[in-house]
Amino acid sequence: MEESNVIKGTSVIIFGGEMLSLFWDLRWMIMLAVILVAVDFRFGIKAAQARGEKIRNSKAGRRTANKLIDYICYLVLGGLIGKAIGEPLGVNPTLVAAVCMGVACLFEVDSILQNICEYKGVKYSFSLWKVIIALVKSKQKDIGDAIEEGVRKEESK
Repeated sequence: MEESNVIKGTSVIIFGGEMLSLFWDLRWMIMLAVILVAVDFRFGIKAAQARGEKIRNSKAGRRTANKLIDYICYLVLGGLIGKAIGEPLGVNPTLVAAVCMGVACLFEVDSILQNICEYKGVKYSFSLWKVIIALVKSKQKDIGDAIEEGVRKEESK
């Protein structure tokens, strides 16, 4: 039993150290995500007030906390993909994690823009994803179609 605890403890130390290293390398991106979530929280409340909805602090807080946890999950997932697939191929795992976080941050920026426009009463039809998809399609049509399908599925949730 004691040997099992030593193995588990060693594993936690090794993998925990890797994750802490990844978090340290991407600390500014984590800070950006926290700020984006806070800004989205603020303008989401303003947009809900503009729609005349009753603001429930528990629901808003729960959704905000859930977003922060999601960002940590995206970061860890990106780091694991980077270590498992990227590193053997010569790609820096931190770069893979940064790309995952960057994509998540783009979704957040798009949400912030929608909330600001709704709060200000502006008809919002612009999407960052439409611009990105158009840029990718101009280079690689198949990849652009795949991204467009993924974004469509994400928006329908």
